Amino acid sequence: MDVDTTAVRGVVPPKQRRSRETAAKILRAAEELVVERPFNELTVQDLCIAADVSTSSFYARFASKEDVLIALFELHSAEARDDAAAGLAEALGRTAPRGEIVG
Repeated sequence: MDVDTTAVRGVVPPKQRRSRETAAKILRAAEELVVERPFNELTVQDLCIAADVSTSSFYARFASKEDVLIALFELHSAEARDDAAAGLAEALGRTAPRGEIVG
């Protein structure tokens, strides 16, 4: 997963490459952990251990573990919108010339 957290609500926008990588590690770890058990059973410490980051690094980027969940939702929502838009454009491109409405 290519993670860009610069525009995700609840995430402190990272200014340096290493900070962006740390935020991405936390989000990837959260994705992996929620496959194993419910998010409400996870702790910030669980996320930090899985991401191999300190709790201070976590809190420098996220206010709470719920903000991680919001960030994941927003990232995946944006990916889904992009995929849907690309699929729609491709479908319309094959079925009708640009600007023509098919009824």
